Amino acid sequence: MQAAGWTKLDIKTLQAVLSYHVVPAVAFSTDLKDGQQLKTLQSEAVTVRVSAQGVQINDANVAVANVLIRNGAVHVIDKVLIPK
Repeated sequence: MQAAGWTKLDIKTLQAVLSYHVVPAVAFSTDLKDGQQLKTLQSEAVTVRVSAQGVQINDANVAVANVLIRNGAVHVIDKVLIPK
């Protein structure tokens, strides 16, 4: 994968990044609590922040919440989450 500022990503790294964006549970924005930890498919947790300004996952802002899909909901965020 080549893009400005990126080097090639190997498959293992790409899989880790993508699975870090998936929580294997239904988590609607109205159910999220400030400080909540959600375990990702990649096995690391992300942290939810809820404030008057909106909802954040780690340091990414939720731009569009609760896009319904067949088995849950998708939340569109404004940046790529990188696992530790």
